[in-house]
Amino acid sequence: MAFTITTLVENSAGKHKSLTAEYGLSFLVRSGTDCVVFDTGQSDLFLRNAKYLRENPADDVTQVVLSHGHYDHTGGFPELLRATTRNLTLHIGSGFFAPKYGVNGPALEYNGNRFSRAEVEQHGHSVQEHSEELTEILENVFVVTKFDRTQDPDWPNPGFVIPGRTGFEIDRFEDEVSLVVKTKQGLVLLVGCSHPGILNIVATVQQRFEEPIYAILGGTHLMEASGARLHKALSALSALSSRDGTLLGMSHCTGETAMGRLAELSEHYFHNHTGTSLILE
Repeated sequence: MAFTITTLVENSAGKHKSLTAEYGLSFLVRSGTDCVVFDTGQSDLFLRNAKYLRENPADDVTQVVLSHGHYDHTGGFPELLRATTRNLTLHIGSGFFAPKYGVNGPALEYNGNRFSRAEVEQHGHSVQEHSEELTEILENVFVVTKFDRTQDPDWPNPGFVIPGRTGFEIDRFEDEVSLVVKTKQGLVLLVGCSHPGILNIVATVQQRFEEPIYAILGGTHLMEASGARLHKALSALSALSSRDGTLLGMSHCTGETAMGRLAELSEHYFHNHTGTSLILE
């Protein structure tokens, strides 16, 4: 089964100058007539870029997976709802609709999504909230959640909070999901921001699948890592790439420092720009 995985939106533009970049992430996964959108950026830009790439998610896509409830990964979803001609299934993790905030000194800034479950369902679409560890949503396409936290148990970022029973508490991103595509070359792991920790996510996928990881695409949130934590993550990713030939298509929230170091450490690294496609058997 052949797959094409195209980056519809990322922070930076590639060589296709008609495409536009924005801070966010969106992938289109296509296998024949089956299409999945993984994240939708922060606006309708992913739909506009898709047209330049001779794709039309509004007509083709039936499955949408949103990695977590931040605006830069979910903001374009209402635009897809308005444009689509299909009945969609929205795949999310547990707690996706909880309000999310970023810490700004003594103040908070809302950075969650801008739609509700009711708004999705009232238009005839369905919502599947995943609490199970692994779900096959199309042939050889899997939603993964409930990540192991042992590789980096201190990853939670105090700069992200959600309302708790006694006030605001650190967001542990229990809603985060990743997408795994099983190909002849191996597994392709799509990550949104990797808020639970990129090493935790990679370890989880390795535990739940027998196949090696052929490629990792997306954001790793290493832009806020430093010191021993950054060194450990970069060393582990480059070792995986060296041992298994894993492609490291990093982007979005990975950060310039981390991406620069990965480019030095791994010959299999590439910056996964807006418009980049990975074409697989």
